[in-house]
Order: sequence, then C-alpha cells, then structure tokens
Amino acid sequence: MQRFLRTAILTVCTSLLLVVPLATQAGAAVVYVSDPPGDGSNGTGGAGPRKFGDIGRIRVAHGDGRMWLTVIPARGGQLADYYEFWVDVNAANAGPEFLVDFTLEVSPLVTVQQTDRFGQRGRTLCRPSTGGFDRGSQVLRLNVPRSCLKTPGFPEPVRLRVSAHARMDYESADWAPGIRLFGPWARNG
Repeated sequence: MQRFLRTAILTVCTSLLLVVPLATQAGAAVVYVSDPPGDGSNGTGGAGPRKFGDIGRIRVAHGDGRMWLTVIPARGGQLADYYEFWVDVNAANAGPEFLVDFTLEVSPLVTVQQTDRFGQRGRTLCRPSTGGFDRGSQVLRLNVPRSCLKTPGFPEPVRLRVSAHARMDYESADWAPGIRLFGPWARNG
C-alpha cells in the first residue's frame, strides 16, 4: 500500500511539473532559438573568455495579445548592455519589419520601432513597460503587446520570427541563431 501511495504521489507531482509551465501562457505558440556557446564579448573588446551577451537560447512565445521573449544565456554567460530583437512578420518582404530594443544601460528601457531592414531604426511605435531581467540568473524577459507589432493599415501579425543581437557599448557580442538570421516561425497560438 505504501509503495502504491508513493507511486501515485510521484505521478501527480510529475504531471503538475509538466502542466504548470504550459498554463502561464495558455494559447501561445512557442519556438526556441538556440545558439552555440562561447561567442559573446569578453568585456574589453580583446581576447579572453567571451561570456558577456553570450546567448544560449531564446524562447519566443506568440499568443493572443502578446509576444514573450526570454533570453537564457549560455552556461556562465552574463547579460549584455543592449539587446535588439529584429522581428519579421511578412515572409514576402525580405528582412525585419520591427525592432524590439532593450537596454540595461542607465535604466531598463524597451522600445518597439518600425524598420525596413537590419541596422535601420525607424519610428518608435510604443514603449512597453514590460521588460525585466534577473541579475542572479542572468535571464532577460520581455513582454511585448501585439498591438506594438502592427503597421497602420495591416492587421496584427499571424506569425512572426526573431533574430536576436546582443551588444556591448564597444562591440557586438552575439547573434542568435546567427548574424542576421531568423529563428523558426511562431504562429499566433
């Protein structure tokens, strides 16, 4: 009887561990963008361990009303000074249509800008106050309203994909999945 009770408790706990993370963003399609470790910045612009801004994995969740971006650094990685998330919503148009910009310098600030290509900054569409980071775990989380990813005259995006760029004040740190490359499409869940 005791063995049966232990097995039942273990089964319930395992089920909860699998279901609870899914409930936090119900209805969101989730994709992951992975990046090899060791290609960040060393903090000085020269040789040495390249841990600053070294992206390990990005979680992109696209759901009703929101896009969630979570940057998990590579093992031993540290947050960069700036993050640029180039967002593509139109496969027929080469390059990104939006730039979600996050800075840790001075104070955390998130802006969403319209753009036509990588490297171009356009008109600011909104400034969501939903950016956060955890210095202890070095994880960055952004929550962007889908209404910020809307071009006048067009509906909110049905699907999107992201190219992430981590930068330091003095140099580029890392791109995920690669320089000016996009991860997989995330449909609106």
